[in-house]
Amino acid sequence: MAKRHFLELARNGEAQAIATLINRNLHPKGIFAIVKYELGYLQICLEGQEMMRRASLMRFIREGLKRLDVNGVRLVRVYGRRKGESFFCWHDCFTLSDNPPKLTDLDVTPDDVKQLARQGDLEAIALLLNDAISHKQWNAIVEIKDGCLKIDIHGETAPDSDAAVTLATRLIAKIRSAFFNRVEIRGYSTNPELLHWLDSFENEDQEILEKSTMPKKSTIPPNTKTNSDNRFMIISKIKTWF
Repeated sequence: MAKRHFLELARNGEAQAIATLINRNLHPKGIFAIVKYELGYLQICLEGQEMMRRASLMRFIREGLKRLDVNGVRLVRVYGRRKGESFFCWHDCFTLSDNPPKLTDLDVTPDDVKQLARQGDLEAIALLLNDAISHKQWNAIVEIKDGCLKIDIHGETAPDSDAAVTLATRLIAKIRSAFFNRVEIRGYSTNPELLHWLDSFENEDQEILEKSTMPKKSTIPPNTKTNSDNRFMIISKIKTWF
């Protein structure tokens, strides 16, 4: 009965209960987990003297959370670091379903959205960016991959590169996120769907300041074909949570 009640607490998003389930299996291996859960955003920090392989840890966390089926999880972000160090060796994120709860369905304030964007929440970044460019009749899709924030801005005709880059970098300057170190912005027309230009730069204060006032562009031939990035699958074995 006590175990069932404990699992219910974890399924309802009680952070300490989730942490206890993780630590029950990882603590004997010298790894300790700290968990925070709010606004559908589950953060798990894994700390150890000798860090296990990232793939093994991610598989364990992913499979455990899917079995647990925590209510309302939008996004899971996992961090790994060695004990005593202030910086993370790696971090990764994933969703638990193909249709996770939407941020717009939760009772969040504008400050909540800004804070989530600062933490690398893609939906929050997309909400803020689309609000900033809506008067241009454009829409944006965002992704963070390999430390790069990728922003695809779409318009019926090719978005003006100067205006698009300026609006995007002003937002990046406001949220000041440490979860990406580069930015790549691409401009597409939807009729027909073609990539017209791209701009990329470092996520550094001076470069962001310059881009937010006088961006430069690189033009690409209109017939350039585009490809979507393939997601990678993590394979490894580790004991399940329960």
